[in-house]
Amino acid sequence: MDYKYCVQCGAKLRPDAKFCVRCGAKQPKLADENSQSASVKEAPIRPTRESLHRQQEKISPQPEPTEAQKQTTVQTNMEHSGNRATYNNQSVAYNESGHPNLSNSFDIWVKNALHPNVCMGRADFWWGYLATGILEVILYWVLLLALLVTKQSTVGILFLVLNYIQSLVCGIWVILAAIKRLHDTDHSGWNLLWYLTGIGAIWVIILLCQPTNQYAARWPRP
Repeated sequence: MDYKYCVQCGAKLRPDAKFCVRCGAKQPKLADENSQSASVKEAPIRPTRESLHRQQEKISPQPEPTEAQKQTTVQTNMEHSGNRATYNNQSVAYNESGHPNLSNSFDIWVKNALHPNVCMGRADFWWGYLATGILEVILYWVLLLALLVTKQSTVGILFLVLNYIQSLVCGIWVILAAIKRLHDTDHSGWNLLWYLTGIGAIWVIILLCQPTNQYAARWPRP
């Protein structure tokens, strides 16, 4: 049985084929081929270097990305998403603020104060904890200074009341933030009850210092 060859890629085709089965190129009509002298056979058109290169690119599998390329891709995604995406690389720590510091992390504490069922990154927690402690000390000294200046018993009573309210609010605020920090390590907020045992406070502090558990999915990351 006679065959002809594709004018584009040189693939072997049936004589009546109108299109190449490999590259899809349209083939000359059979009448054009029969019009030539029967004693002269057409030389097959060999594929060019460019066509062979294109075929090799289609067939060759894509190489697997290296670890350095994966790390670069993760860091680029973090910059574009502001650290709010889902992280699958264990070497990347989660922090919602993107750039943890006194201001940014304290803003996260304020914004998510009433949302304990989320996660909080380690750096955001400790920076926010430091900012909260500084704020509490400033408020304490302001109230104490007002008491020393006025030297009135009513002001002293007011100082005690406001100081108690301030300590209560800050205590609740820190507890809610600690719950979110535990969620980020894939631990329940009920672990804070270890504080009641006294020695269990050491275990709670160890949990609060744990890095982000990238595979934790029980609580969402904002």
